[in-house]
This record gives sequence, C-alpha cells and structure tokens, in this order.
Amino acid sequence: MMQVGTGAPYPLTAASVTPIQDGDKWKYQIDGTYNQHGYEMTLQFVIEPDPSVFGNIIIRNVTSTTQDYSFIFTTPVVPPFSPSSLNGSVGVTVTSDSTPATIATTAPDPIYTALIDGSTAHTLLDNPYALSAPAFDSNVATSNFGIPTPIAGPGVTSNIGIKLHFNLTTGDQAGITSQFTANPVPEPSSLLFLAIGGLALVRRRK
Repeated sequence: MMQVGTGAPYPLTAASVTPIQDGDKWKYQIDGTYNQHGYEMTLQFVIEPDPSVFGNIIIRNVTSTTQDYSFIFTTPVVPPFSPSSLNGSVGVTVTSDSTPATIATTAPDPIYTALIDGSTAHTLLDNPYALSAPAFDSNVATSNFGIPTPIAGPGVTSNIGIKLHFNLTTGDQAGITSQFTANPVPEPSSLLFLAIGGLALVRRRK
C-alpha cells in the first residue's frame, strides 16, 4: 500500500511476482516500477517463509514541493506462533539535484516501523530524524535491532510487515533498504531434545 500526503492509501498494482525455490521452500520476489502521483519509484521486495520481509525502494519527488510518503508491505504468516524472536534493519540514502536534499520523519512516526499483526513491534530512525545531502551529492544512514542477537517479541497471529513513512524535498531521490524477520522461539521441550541430541553426537565422536 502507498499513501502520498493525506490522500487515501491505494494498492501498488502492476507489480510482478516471481517464485524462487529455496531448498524445500519457496520465496517470492516482487518487482514494480511506477511514475504516478508526483513520484517516480522502483521497488523490489522478497518475502520468505521464515517469515521475513526484505525490500528496497528508490523514489524521486518530481513535484515542486516537499512531499510526504507512506509505504506498507505485509506478508501473511501460517501457522501462527508465540513467542517470537525479532531482528530488523534499515538503510537510507538521500541524493540531491542542484539544491540540497533532505529526507526526514513526519511527526510523530519514525521512518521505519516493524509490524506484527498490524501493530508496532519495533521502530528505527525515530522522530525527529533528518538526513541531508548538499547539492549534487548523497548521504547514507543505517540502523538496526536484534543484530547479531535477536530480541524477544510477541506472538504472530496472521502477518508481519514493514511501514516506511518519510518526507522528501522537491526534485530529490531517496533509496531505502529495509528488512524484518520474526522467528518462532523453540519450546523448552524442543530445546531439551536438541541438547540431548547434541550430547549424544559428541559422545559418539569420542
């Protein structure tokens, strides 16, 4: 889903979906190119059965004023699980034209929000935040959570997703790479089984 300013959200149609076999599982790559509503944008998102969402968008504001953009991508999760372990990251690049460029938060939202069942699970680049670049130049910022050690999260009932919300100065371009992964936490009995299996393997090697 995409939203520009206070306009109504609308689906990003005309994207291609490519299934990719990954061992005994499938992941799906989603690609789209758009020139509409005052922006030019390309996107590529990959959803995996972990479940995981990984995506990259490049958007250019082709209007004469700073514009506010909101983008949400979700993927269903089957079966549900609880509790979860989480990690996520975001990288932002802003590139200017002949005048300075800025990508910034739109209060009160952060630039990146990890979603579980439509609710906020974690945020990055919280409001107020701004990244600027001088004319004919670019600038980069990154942030993450749960890397290298995942953090504890709530149960997942139906879906996970990423929300990106930001404003971008006129004529300038922003690239945002984002990732969110939620994994089920093994039950204590499963951990005990794995520990016993590992101990037996060590004894056999001896």
